[in-house]
Amino acid sequence: MTRALLLLALATGCGGVRHIPAPVIEASPLSVPPAKAQAHYVRGRLALLTGKLEAADKAFSMARLFDPQSPWIPIAQGEVALVRGDVQAAARAWQEATRVDPECATGWVFLARVDRLRGKVEAAAGHYRKARSLGYGWQAWAGEIDSWMHAGKPERAREVLSEWKEEASLPHAEAAERGLRRLRLGDPEGASRDLLPAVRARPESLGAVRSWVTAVLECDDRRAALREVDALQALAPTATAPLWASAILGDAEGDQTRVSAALKAWQSIAPEDEALQTLRRAIKSGGKK
Repeated sequence: MTRALLLLALATGCGGVRHIPAPVIEASPLSVPPAKAQAHYVRGRLALLTGKLEAADKAFSMARLFDPQSPWIPIAQGEVALVRGDVQAAARAWQEATRVDPECATGWVFLARVDRLRGKVEAAAGHYRKARSLGYGWQAWAGEIDSWMHAGKPERAREVLSEWKEEASLPHAEAAERGLRRLRLGDPEGASRDLLPAVRARPESLGAVRSWVTAVLECDDRRAALREVDALQALAPTATAPLWASAILGDAEGDQTRVSAALKAWQSIAPEDEALQTLRRAIKSGGKK
């Protein structure tokens, strides 16, 4: 596997590669990293950003000499290894980060991501669970659910999701991530509720609207969704995404008046939009939208 493919796999399949805050973010206020360690760490990160892997390796190794108890340095060393295409060395570095500081949630997330990349999905689920116990955030919840799904154990994924549901009000982007997993686990009603705040926040986003409509189409009662679509059109009268939703849901409900109105409004806003022409053809043929 090439270096580029390894990076792409980790970024798309397991989440972003470079979620590394500054070394002092999770450190105790009484524990200040030595100045020389910080200086070498910064040199290493700059070298890594410019693709100078040997210089990065050297700088991070020097940083560890001055601060062997910092988890952020082995985390960065793992990045260098991954860029080189050495997944095993990356895993060893991130294991070292969790050994040095078991309370560093970021180290557990990196270890989980590389274990998913190596096909050790159940181990990855355990690492994500540890990270969320340390307060890492929604990425740890989503990662654990996805890991159990990939392991072919949806019942374990549902257990995690049931705990995630107990989290009260989430920011709309996080709620949308939870909603996507609710949909995958057979809860379209819950998914549509979770996905709706992201649609309200960005009614012009066709991606957000598509995800929400996908959930709505699996629900038995779509009347509330149709009212929501009308409200979105009033909120964003020049956006085409609510018109797409109106046409799709109208077609699903057999409401040709709604479909015609949505297509006509879209035509007046963006007559050359290829998405409009594609939707017209799909509705006319009764094919997949």
